[in-house]
Amino acid sequence: MKALKIYIYIIFFLLLENSFFWMTLFNQDISDFKIFGLNVFNFSSVISSPVAFILSLSMLYKEIVSNNKLFFTLIIAYVIYQLVVVLPLTLYYYPNLLINTYTSNLTIRLTFLFIPFFYWLLVRYKSYNFIFFLFNIFAIILFVAKIYDYTQGFFSFTNTGEIRIVGGMESIYFMILLTYGLKHFGSDKTRYLPLIIATVGMILTNHRSVFLSIAGLYVISILIVEKAGVWKRKLISVVLILFVLLVFANYSSFMDTFVSRAKTSFDTNDENYNDRFLKNILAYENFLDNPINGTLLSGDYYKVSAVSNGANWRPHNFIFEVLASQGIVGILFIFFFLYLIIKLGLKNRSDKITLKSLYILIFYVFIALTNTTFFHQATFIILMMFCAIILARNRELVIEKNPELSLLLNSNELHYNEGKYLS
Repeated sequence: MKALKIYIYIIFFLLLENSFFWMTLFNQDISDFKIFGLNVFNFSSVISSPVAFILSLSMLYKEIVSNNKLFFTLIIAYVIYQLVVVLPLTLYYYPNLLINTYTSNLTIRLTFLFIPFFYWLLVRYKSYNFIFFLFNIFAIILFVAKIYDYTQGFFSFTNTGEIRIVGGMESIYFMILLTYGLKHFGSDKTRYLPLIIATVGMILTNHRSVFLSIAGLYVISILIVEKAGVWKRKLISVVLILFVLLVFANYSSFMDTFVSRAKTSFDTNDENYNDRFLKNILAYENFLDNPINGTLLSGDYYKVSAVSNGANWRPHNFIFEVLASQGIVGILFIFFFLYLIIKLGLKNRSDKITLKSLYILIFYVFIALTNTTFFHQATFIILMMFCAIILARNRELVIEKNPELSLLLNSNELHYNEGKYLS
């Protein structure tokens, strides 16, 4: 048993180590590091997937909350479908496909197994605060590292030529930090330093989708938060954000860049906008040719003749990405997956841990509508973690509302009655 715990902790560390945090901090693509010919993400997934699958079956059998049980059933069905249907079809139709190509695409889909894996850890150790603390530390270190890189002349550019100090995917870490700093986003109180770091970090991404996503999330938060005094908190947060912008207004180069970027957010004549729009259309056309299972594990989002090799990146919209690569089966799974987890989050939004996780999840989905972040190896684990938190808290809240259930669990005399507890 002790060896199993050590094994689990090692896997957990590997998964976190693969996160975007390490890539950006050291300016090094993690795919450059190989273990038995596989990058760190693929290797950690291969060695941990069997354990995660067994845990998933265990969770499915023992789960007492019917909504959670349905969620685990969906994940296991999706994984079995990938292994039994998609993988054999890929090997049959793409006999010359490189092993690293279909292994990468398969392991990222098998990562859904880590929802019950993280759930299993959370149910036993209830380490919610530790998880948020860990990601908050990552965000702060990223912020400091990127400011330092900028002072040393290391930064990137947007497609239209403006300076980008922080990458768009890193905004997900700043969103997590924002839920710690801003009371409106689930924090027990407003913490000004984390709030300022998160706000400035998002501004420094110089990413239109980040600006639009945080604005959209703020509107949604107004609709789902039903507490007295919420307008006062909104006003304070708006004033703080305006103060930060005012400070940066002293730097003309920043304001020129920021205002320019904001103005082109809805500019359909923008070259970058047109390119992404065209890629989405091409991905949809590819879906029409492969409507059921998409292009399997081949990684082909467009027809070979439609896009040059140098421009063959994934669609910057997860709906078109899934349609092209996984077809109707894949998109139905993703939609049902998001529907179930967001529904649970909304139901338990009075719980601060759930509310913060829900905001992070919604922000993740918003970003993925205009970026390649949904199934990205660098960020996918974050989505899995906060989905697991919502599920684990749902279980605890159900038990709190049903004291007799807690007594039965403690006495190990619980006879599972599917459908009895429907929270």
